[in-house]
Amino acid sequence: MKSALKTLTIAASLSFATTPAFAAEEVKIGVPSWTGAQAIAHLMAAVVEMRIGGEAELVPGNNATIFQVMDQGRGDIDVHPDVLLPNQESFTKKYVDEAGSVVLSANPYQGNQGFCVSKEFGEANNITDIADLRRPDVAALKDVQIAWSKLLGERSPVIAEFFERFSLTADDVSSFAFEISGNGREPSEVVREWVEANPERVDAWLGL
Repeated sequence: MKSALKTLTIAASLSFATTPAFAAEEVKIGVPSWTGAQAIAHLMAAVVEMRIGGEAELVPGNNATIFQVMDQGRGDIDVHPDVLLPNQESFTKKYVDEAGSVVLSANPYQGNQGFCVSKEFGEANNITDIADLRRPDVAALKDVQIAWSKLLGERSPVIAEFFERFSLTADDVSSFAFEISGNGREPSEVVREWVEANPERVDAWLGL
């Protein structure tokens, strides 16, 4: 009996020791109201749950709230999935440049469907009509990125590293938005299907 118990104890210890270090990783993802942001938020959650083995919670909120809570660093909201610049530049200046409490991704994708820009941006780039937003030189200035709380790296380092490598294209986001808004599909279904169909890209995000 003692020998059997000892064997079970050793087996349990080995099983625990071989459990991935990132199994306890968790993240709370801010979800703004527009379709593209919702798609990206669900995609992040799918990768965390399907590939990292962690836990992801989606938290609805507007831009101001998401940035403010990320700044606090308590883990109530850890990441903004769709930061459109220059529209949200006031938040990135305050929390990324000045406070240093939020990290901005170095892997932007080009935003092709923006209709709202600040007065300063319009004056600086001679935008006087909505048609001007189609100009290639203007489109190139609308980098879309993700942002996350700097303290996430201490709580969930594997997820923070995933965010550092995370990158999408405008075509990716447009296809998600079409499936969700155009075809009426559930965001979670669309992105999980995409994760399963694109293992190499997800592997790159995870450093594999």
